[in-house]
Amino acid sequence: MIHARSERGSPKSVSGLVLLGISASLFAIGGCNNQRAAATQQQEARTEVPPRAVPSTRPPQPATVQTPVDALYQQAQGLSRSDIHKAMDLLEAAIAKAPDSPNSTPYYLLLGRLKKEFEYCQLHQANSSLDNPKKQCEDFTEYAKARPTEYFYNEVGGDYLYRGVHFQELEKRFPSSALAVEAAYEITNLSKGGECEGFLDCYIESAFSPVRDFLLRYPDSPHTKEAIKRADDAFRKTLWGDVWKTEWTEIKDPNQASDSYDPNNLKKMVQEYEDLAEKLPLRFRARPWETVAYYRNRFGEKDHARELYEKIVRQFPDYENIGEVRQNLATLK
Repeated sequence: MIHARSERGSPKSVSGLVLLGISASLFAIGGCNNQRAAATQQQEARTEVPPRAVPSTRPPQPATVQTPVDALYQQAQGLSRSDIHKAMDLLEAAIAKAPDSPNSTPYYLLLGRLKKEFEYCQLHQANSSLDNPKKQCEDFTEYAKARPTEYFYNEVGGDYLYRGVHFQELEKRFPSSALAVEAAYEITNLSKGGECEGFLDCYIESAFSPVRDFLLRYPDSPHTKEAIKRADDAFRKTLWGDVWKTEWTEIKDPNQASDSYDPNNLKKMVQEYEDLAEKLPLRFRARPWETVAYYRNRFGEKDHARELYEKIVRQFPDYENIGEVRQNLATLK
């Protein structure tokens, strides 16, 4: 089966819903990816006990850095609910006058969030934070069509999705700014469009790759803990437990390929996650190691799994899942 790809060459994900986040200092827009939940199975006494699955949550509030604001920013922020068009126009005009000025940094971030919110309200107006979203969003399609560098057409969903260009510009022009981290994390929540068509490792990759890329560039940021949680969810919510059974298929042998599953792709991503863990500050490594150890064991790599569990026991005796880790380690001795 051909691995589905999105318009921009990355693996396609299930069409994502984008959720709105509000922070005290910024009108923050977050995205949310639809993820497939893996079927859970009751554990037997002597079988490996997988770590507790992480419950589904809303995307994190993206604004965690104090943002310098001025009168224009405050005006745009104040209009962001009542007149999103005018708010975006104000920010675009300010950026056009001084695109490389550090004073424009928060303008890029807020503008990107508004562009993202404008995408969201086209199909999910009932959940929009905008005042009278039906009226404000009625011209969205024409707006997006006129801005191909900002929005792309998603054939599967029949909608236009924001490319994140203002976040990218912020990172490029102001790489040392604290807001560059915020922009980079916003990029992880962009809608990807497309469809994985039941190909299981595509679902994992589409959720894992954005946060992996973020963590490689910003391994110790206010978003690290949440990004690791999302990386774990990418694996745990798709293929987890003693039996890998999803709504599409059942994988009886983790080392055997099928029409909807490529073990080589999954093993590659597990290795990428293990490599990533070694680049993270030590305090963040226990959970990735636990997840990787589970998959190593499922692949029959018992010695490798044992080594990872032993590292957790040695270095993180107070880890929240230490009981399960010790039990899983006992089954490998």
